[in-house]
Amino acid sequence: MTMHAELSPSASKRWLMCPGSMILNKDLPNPANDYTHIGTIAHEVAECCLVRGDDPERYLDWWGFVNAQGGAGVMKELGPGSDKVFTHRVDRDMVDAVKVYVDVIRADIAEMCGPEVKVEERVSMEWLAPGMFGTADCIAVEPLGLMRVYDYKNGRTVVEVENNPQAMSYGLGAMGEGNPFGIEEIELVIIQPNAPHVDGVVRRWRLTPEELIAWGVGTLAPGAEAIELGETRLKAGDWCQFCPAKRQGVCPEIRRQMFGAIDVETDSADLPVQAVPTLPDPGMLTPDQVARVLTLEPLFSSWLKDVKAKALEDAQAGRGAPPGFKMVAGRSSRKWSDETQVKARLSRHRQDVYDIALKSVAQMEKMIKAKGGDPAIELEGLIEVNRGVMLAPEQDKRKAIEPMFT
Repeated sequence: MTMHAELSPSASKRWLMCPGSMILNKDLPNPANDYTHIGTIAHEVAECCLVRGDDPERYLDWWGFVNAQGGAGVMKELGPGSDKVFTHRVDRDMVDAVKVYVDVIRADIAEMCGPEVKVEERVSMEWLAPGMFGTADCIAVEPLGLMRVYDYKNGRTVVEVENNPQAMSYGLGAMGEGNPFGIEEIELVIIQPNAPHVDGVVRRWRLTPEELIAWGVGTLAPGAEAIELGETRLKAGDWCQFCPAKRQGVCPEIRRQMFGAIDVETDSADLPVQAVPTLPDPGMLTPDQVARVLTLEPLFSSWLKDVKAKALEDAQAGRGAPPGFKMVAGRSSRKWSDETQVKARLSRHRQDVYDIALKSVAQMEKMIKAKGGDPAIELEGLIEVNRGVMLAPEQDKRKAIEPMFT
């Protein structure tokens, strides 16, 4: 069984924790969605800035595109070309996010001693896992000194830097077998401007070459070998989020965990509709059962959403709705077909056709910054913060809150 070409660093947490997913996903489609394409375009803008020395502001209102072959680019005016499967105008949010990334790298480079900088660099981990390679967003290397490996994340799902298999894999590939550059310390840097985090949008983690190699030899290499030998073990967790088997609703382990969380036994991956058990009253669950359900809730919620989307996709494609279901008209929404015509035809109503409201706090802060102002000064005393409470895992970095009543 030869599958090592599919051992990408970006999915390394999944295949290390759930090696059986490689077999489960072997023949499943895994199409990119709009969010993936937008992230690809943001990476293109960032690459242009770092390679050409541009300010991200230059690319505001340019067009980004992804073609049928998976390639991408940005251009001032969108030219002809039937191979463009996705286009997106570079908006203010993208420019601001990319600027955070570019500014961090430029500031780091300025304080390093003559670093060699590589952008969108292909790195190989073949000395540990045959056929394993990937593309690092940016690498800055001081010979006989510090190496920084940057990973830009455009999404809103928080990605931690410590013990991150993708970042560590890139670190191993960038360092190379035998550490030929004589690197003394490695800093892995995740920059995620669109995801609020208690440690900020720039998160760093340092380790020695010896520590990184020990992880590669003790975890990465054995994990890759297990897949090469056809390991079938499945394990569900937060690494399932982008797994094709989960998104297609065909993972037996997720089903098992869903019913196991409430101590309902089922051995069948093809459980008939009429056999689905009645879920217990939450008030009757034990504290341990509640803990298991809360731990798995994000996974289950995402899975159920994916199953519903897959069922609708099949129905729309003419493959039929699931037994007991049918496709019907959804809730309708109305919008103006041409706002210019609306304004012209209803001009006699003057201001009655407009609904004017203040911008949100976030929008106002962005506007003030864009004009060179200081939001903290200009908005002082004008903002009321209403923060509720929520449950979070014990490993969450936020401080626990004592109950008001005991």
